[in-house]
Amino acid sequence: MEMRLSVRAPDECGVLAALALGDRWGHRYSPASCNGGVAKESVWSEVHVDSSPYAQRKRQFQG
Repeated sequence: MEMRLSVRAPDECGVLAALALGDRWGHRYSPASCNGGVAKESVWSEVHVDSSPYAQRKRQFQG
């Protein structure tokens, strides 16, 4: 999952909490000097279905 926002997120803590559920996550920043005067940022999260915390909890409850 990758999220690109042109304005501030309405619930920044909620966005970060959702991204933190992934197995790997990070942030990318590209300075304005590389993008025609506009700095660009993105946050990303990778979710691996078999190893995500959600999948592990689900397996626990299924027996």
